[in-house]
Amino acid sequence: MRTDNLDRRVSENRKSFDHDFGERYAALRNAIDAQHSFTRIYYGFLGASHLTNHGSAEKPIFSALTKNELALYASLSLVRDGFHGVAMSQLRLIYEALMIAKTCSILRDHPFVDRWISGETIYFSKAVLGRIQAPPLDELRKLWPILCEHSHATIYSVQVETKYQSIKQEIPGVLAVIGMLICCNFHLLNRHFVTPSMIYLGKRYLGTDIFVERRKSAKAATKDLERFLAAPARKLVREYATSWQLTA
Repeated sequence: MRTDNLDRRVSENRKSFDHDFGERYAALRNAIDAQHSFTRIYYGFLGASHLTNHGSAEKPIFSALTKNELALYASLSLVRDGFHGVAMSQLRLIYEALMIAKTCSILRDHPFVDRWISGETIYFSKAVLGRIQAPPLDELRKLWPILCEHSHATIYSVQVETKYQSIKQEIPGVLAVIGMLICCNFHLLNRHFVTPSMIYLGKRYLGTDIFVERRKSAKAATKDLERFLAAPARKLVREYATSWQLTA
């Protein structure tokens, strides 16, 4: 299609999307915003690993949180515009960032973390998924090949149709993946980025009220997304939030 025709198609798609999925779209955006507000009160601690107790894992954790904000926003915007297939290619990056960041947080000062920081190639299936010994993480492992199918030049990648009625049935599934990843992102933020020492320092120097308010808002906005998620999707979020046993 010509770009001017695509512009008109996008305008039409947005109107139809907002009618059918407006409530879910607003909830997803609200969760992203609430998590950002919680994250940003701790920006002043970045680089002070002697205070945060992140070790070298701080870089991959913070990288995931900040880049995921952009990628989640872009993915949501693409779905609303009618480009659900294009959005799927972004979701693999978010998934990888979440999995790598949590792995780095658990391993802390480990050669794997140093390899990521130096920009070396990380063979994800072996270096991350293969390192997780327990629990099984069935749903997280099922999602990985699906995301790979959509991020490579396969028959499943991108899309051909852009007319709303032709793609409407694909939208709920993509929004569900986005919702799952946002929920996982909150766990990374709440349990791995905001450490106990950061909580103590934040309450002492920023005030207890702002910490409690923003954490509560982020948790509530993320929890609200569960009403749009089916049982397997909620199970995936629990798998991400549970304790992992890794091989060295």
